[in-house]
Amino acid sequence: MNKVLKDGNEVVATLDRDDTRGNGCETITVDIIKDKKLTYSVYNYSGESIEGLSASNAKVTIYRKGKSTQEFYPPKGKKGYTWDVFEYIDNKINETNKIR
Repeated sequence: MNKVLKDGNEVVATLDRDDTRGNGCETITVDIIKDKKLTYSVYNYSGESIEGLSASNAKVTIYRKGKSTQEFYPPKGKKGYTWDVFEYIDNKINETNKIR
């Protein structure tokens, strides 16, 4: 079963593919969100290294209507386990790109 993010009874996003081994692609589908802010973050669950995300080859790709429109890479040389990638507000993507 897919993991879902809900706002009340409304499904906002679904995790369509979850690679728990850390080597592959994960896919999330976000439904149209009006009058709400969604923050997209990546968390290093392995806990192997505080520099893990920053030193990784991680990439977030945004697709709209099946086409790649934006790509994000974690900032280099930062320490932390959470990578705040972007905020989605009123159908616009605002890059955050911070490690904490």
